[in-house]
Amino acid sequence: MTEKSLIIKKTLLIYSEYKKIEKEIYEDVFFERVKKSLEKNSYILSNDFIDESFSKEFLESIRTLCEFESLTFMPDESKDDYQTAKTKVDELLKTLKEKCNKVDLALFTNIKQNDLRKLIAMCDSFSEWCSEIEYFKLNKKNRINYISESPLLSLCRIN
Repeated sequence: MTEKSLIIKKTLLIYSEYKKIEKEIYEDVFFERVKKSLEKNSYILSNDFIDESFSKEFLESIRTLCEFESLTFMPDESKDDYQTAKTKVDELLKTLKEKCNKVDLALFTNIKQNDLRKLIAMCDSFSEWCSEIEYFKLNKKNRINYISESPLLSLCRIN
């Protein structure tokens, strides 16, 4: 179990919890649901179905794609690189879905094709946030409380 794979798994768990919401709820109520979900699904976090090399490639690829998509103006010479990055991320998402299905995890059940952009943005933001605050150096017991301050909860509020 690596830090990078935990970033991906926590993003998937929190996003799938978000997709279960039928009506708008307060962020603190959502956080309580997230805490329960992470505790209940701790076996997913400890399962090694997502290896280090895949996690690294996935996070680097979505970072590249997000950088391209944040450009106000994309020069013509970058368009091929952008398409390559998009294709790579699409392939990695398919692989991730297969990995989840192989171990019978229904993490993609409520996630539709048009949700994937939000999922990618959340995973990328969470990855950067973890790096900036040195999330994985924190006491394990305190990590769950820091999730309440993470971009994962804030981004779930965007419709």
